[in-house]
Amino acid sequence: VPSQDFLPQGMVETVGLMSWDGAIDTWDGDMDEFGVLTGAYHTRHKEYRGELYLTNSFCEWRTPDRLIYKFRRPDSSPFSQRGLLMEIRDFNSNVVQILRNNSGTVTQVVDTARGIYNFQYRGSLVTNVVFGAWQVRLDYDATNRLISKTLTNTSGAYTAVNTTWQFQDNATNGLLERIIDPRGNTNIL
Repeated sequence: VPSQDFLPQGMVETVGLMSWDGAIDTWDGDMDEFGVLTGAYHTRHKEYRGELYLTNSFCEWRTPDRLIYKFRRPDSSPFSQRGLLMEIRDFNSNVVQILRNNSGTVTQVVDTARGIYNFQYRGSLVTNVVFGAWQVRLDYDATNRLISKTLTNTSGAYTAVNTTWQFQDNATNGLLERIIDPRGNTNIL
């Protein structure tokens, strides 16, 4: 929910909400008769996309499907946390929390079913995701292109199963050229 006015102080009169497909909906704050923000917003295109509310610390977007997305306010501190997604709730009170370090990088995702997902990085690249006895390892080449993804189970139950996917790029243009699945099947793109 970054501010759409592009001012460094992160104003909240107008906010942009980026959807899953990269589209940005612009929401304008509702003003009372004295020109003070009420905390409620409406979309510029006037189509119903749920409700967006500003609280003391967060922006909450209640979708038409009654999911609640909780973001940090675009004018909050620290600067690196502004507008970041913090939580998703449904109407049954199931919650997914997204925990971050001081720079805003996701370190852990926790859900109400006691699922805990820990993230590890090399620079800005995710290298490991650990959840329970499972781990996903992502390997990159020297130019930071994904070259393999491996799923392992530390309980020992699946040690004889190959779970590595390999990704190969075209040497000329650098685009993904083939994917080799754990069974050795090659998909040429």
